[in-house]
Order: sequence, then C-alpha cells, then structure tokens
Amino acid sequence: MIFRVSKRNLNLGMRTNYLLKLAVIPVCFFLLWSCSKDGDPDVLPEVEESKSLLSVSLAPNYFPDDPDVEYSGAVYLTNEEGEVISSGELKNASTTELQEVYDLTTQKLNLSFVKKIVHPGGTSFRISTYTDVDPYEFSFENPLVKAWLDKATVQILNTGSRLEHFIYNYPSYSGNTSENEATFDIRLRQDPDHLFFTVKKETEDFRRYFLKKNVSPGAEISVDFQDLPPITRDLTIDLPENNSFSAFIGGAESTAPNNFYAGIAEVRARDGRSSHTFAIPEDLFENYKLRMILERDQKQYTLDEKTNSIKESYGFPEWDLQSSSAGTEYSFTSTTPADYYKAVFHYVPSDQPYDIVWTVTGRKTNEMNFSLPELQEFIAEDIPNFSLEELSLKSGALIRLEGISNYKDFIMAQEDNFSSEKETITKSENLISKF
Repeated sequence: MIFRVSKRNLNLGMRTNYLLKLAVIPVCFFLLWSCSKDGDPDVLPEVEESKSLLSVSLAPNYFPDDPDVEYSGAVYLTNEEGEVISSGELKNASTTELQEVYDLTTQKLNLSFVKKIVHPGGTSFRISTYTDVDPYEFSFENPLVKAWLDKATVQILNTGSRLEHFIYNYPSYSGNTSENEATFDIRLRQDPDHLFFTVKKETEDFRRYFLKKNVSPGAEISVDFQDLPPITRDLTIDLPENNSFSAFIGGAESTAPNNFYAGIAEVRARDGRSSHTFAIPEDLFENYKLRMILERDQKQYTLDEKTNSIKESYGFPEWDLQSSSAGTEYSFTSTTPADYYKAVFHYVPSDQPYDIVWTVTGRKTNEMNFSLPELQEFIAEDIPNFSLEELSLKSGALIRLEGISNYKDFIMAQEDNFSSEKETITKSENLISKF
C-alpha cells in the first residue's frame, strides 16, 4: 500500500528580477505549447501525501503518579534497516499521531514503545519493538479504580488445636490462632465479594475449606470448625523432567461475580520432582485458571490456561529455536508451529546505574529477521557513548496463543496491562531459550 495523490503543479518558479521574468515567460509558453502539442498536457509528477501510520491514545494514568519515580516515553516507527521514519512523545491523557510518506508495498514498518524510568537507584529503559506492523490505532484503557474497602472478619470456633492456614487472592489479611479458635481479618477487593480459603489442623492430614458468598465490607462471620467441609479430592499431576517447577491453581463458579477466582493451591519446588499432588474441593468449581512454569537446562516453559478441568499430565515442549547475529542484525530459525517470536536483550553496565531491557517481537515464520531500531540517540542522552552493539541477546522465545485473533490485539495484550484483549486469551504457551 502506497499513499500518493496526483496534483497539477504549474508553478514554474518566481523571480524577483522583472527583466528576468520577461526573459523566462516566452520559454515557459514554448514549453507549455510543446506539451500540449504532444497531446498529454495533464501528465505531471506525482506528489506523495502524508498519511496516518500510527495513532496512540493513552489513559490519564498510563504513567503512574509517583513522587519518587519519573516516567517518560516515546513511540517510534522504523524501517527494516532500523532507520527512524517518525516519532512522537508518550504522555498521559494524550493522543500521539504519526504521519509520514511511506510505501508499505515495498517496505516493512516496525513499531517501538520506549519507556524511561528514573528512580532512586538509577535509570531503567524498557523498550518493546514489534516488527512488520500495519498502520494501527491504539487506545490504552484506564485501570479499574477500586475503592479501598473495609475488611471482613471470619472467626473459626472450636478448632481443638492450632490451625495452619492458607489464604490467597486477598490484598491484605491478618490472622491469629489459639488452641481453640482462629480469627482472620480479610480486606475485600469488591462489594460484595466471595471469600475462600483453606485451613488445616495440626492433628489432621487433610485441609478444610471456607467459602462465603456475597460478603459485604465490615461483615463479621462466625463458623464452627467442624462445619468446614473437608477437601477429599487429591489430584496428582505428572511432570516432565525438570530442574524447577511452580504452579498456581484458581477455581471459579460460573455465577461468580466480577470474575472471582479462588486460590486453591500454590507450589514452588526445586527438587526436580516428577509429580505433585494438589488438594482440590470436589464439585465446587466449574472453571479453573492454571499457571505452570517448568525449567530444564537453559529453557523455561510457561503455561497459562483457562479450562474446565485440570489435566493429570503435562509435558515439556521440544520447540526448536536457533539464532544468529551480525552486528545489530539478527536471525531466528524454527520449524515449530508457534504464533509469535520474541527476543530479549539486556544491558546492565557494571560501573553505571543503568539497565536496559529491549524486547523484539514479531509474527513467527520459519526464518525471522530483524535489525535493532536505531534508537541509541534517545538512550545516549543518559548513557554517554552508548552503542547498540553493547546490547547482549540473553534469550529468545516462541509463543503460541489461543483466543487472540490478530497481531494488533496481541500487541495490545502485551503493552496494556488493563486491555480487554488480554482477557480474550484462553491459553498461552511460552518457551524461552536462554543463550
């Protein structure tokens, strides 16, 4: 796609010297007559017209208001060689329009978001580059402003011994247990809210759970320990060979308000275990949210999934990913059927309080090539004599998604923590290879 418009331009030049004008006019008439004589007087050079290549609208609180931290940012459009085509500033509650003459039929367009964070410990740059983009209009969403709600108090009576308690999902809580009772003060996230947690008595080898629906701030709830239902279902998940393993499982009822997910279980282990057993309430939840991270050798596999059942076995994908580089030009090759690729660069000088994390993302093909955008001038304002060659490639990744329909939605799901596009993802697989 090329943006051009034809215009007649009969301006043959203006001269300030009157005698020179008289000398030029006959020649001009002769040229016009000659063109007319050839039969094609309307053929004139095409004039390219600038068109909008990018629009970015930021929410009022895109950059947080923090007295100890200064945020700033910019957005850049670059070509395949990394040369800057157009750029603009990123500011809260503003819309940045980038317009330029650019031929998308013969050249690719790359997009970079640059954020500079000045904090007491130094300066951090977070750069995200997306290769081969189309002209887009992005609108970043405001986070939901939640009131600082009061707490609800749950008192458990007649415990018979001290309790081990396992509480998830809550922004803050405090609790104390004695030989015959336990009290938990839990701050609510919403009004009304569901409360869920599990407890275990020292003399029992199973957990019990507490679930109370539609709890209002300030509520005081009292329950007898023996009335807490036991968790009788043990789900054992078989794991592939690994060096470390972590997982979180959340559960939700189909009628839960505001997408409530109860934290059921969480585990972190570095013992290379081949399986793990989770205690999950029977017939209580219709939907589950699973996050699992497996590490082996120099690879890390992350799975995020929304599902109506937890599988009993998970594997470690053997996705292939090779890389090569020459200067600031990089190439990745892979035959794995992934959707996107990602390359992560780190720069942490030992003698200066700066750090840079630069992530380059694109649609996956068998061979993926890109050049780092030439944004060193922006960075050199804070890091004198900085060059792109100082960046070192730390890792590459392949990503497979379910629920995202197009590249634009994928970009928004990465860049906007509060985007509705993020919520459409039902399954995400990410395999990182460390170089």
